[in-house]
Amino acid sequence: MLFPTIATIALGVLPFLTAAIPVDTPTASVEAAKAHNIYLVTCVPRSRKNENDDDTPSTAQNFTAIAYFKKPIDPAETGSKDPQPDRAALVSQPPEAWDGVKWKVKTWRDKIFTADIASGAATLAKGEIAGNAKLGDEDYVCFKDGVTAIRIRDDDVRGKCVADYFCAGLGKGDDDGL
Repeated sequence: MLFPTIATIALGVLPFLTAAIPVDTPTASVEAAKAHNIYLVTCVPRSRKNENDDDTPSTAQNFTAIAYFKKPIDPAETGSKDPQPDRAALVSQPPEAWDGVKWKVKTWRDKIFTADIASGAATLAKGEIAGNAKLGDEDYVCFKDGVTAIRIRDDDVRGKCVADYFCAGLGKGDDDGL
């Protein structure tokens, strides 16, 4: 009879052994607002003449790219226009799937970008964790997106894109020179 009584007391005390640490919401929001964001996108290039002499790009011209934002997208700033990243980098043309592939790409100023999106992540619901990424020494956690429209107008890549995955920076988002 002594063991069940001790077990009951121990289980009763368990909730008091863990403590929730309150987060200062304004500070947490400010820090989160500084974090970098990367969107793993699939794009259709801007209309231009192709081998068929019409304005419709062929599917072979579509591409996958990285869209890098120094801070989170603010709909109030973009208005009715699709947001434009601070930087963009071509990953594959024609486009290839993000999920089930471990990507490693040399990007701006010789920074290495890696992405590891879980196989089958394309079937996840929006907002579910899909994998991780890294740019230089900054780590990111990636979530299923599938709806965010982004326009890329970088030197090497231009197009209308849809974010397959959204990756949030885990650092404070210090200016990294990009």
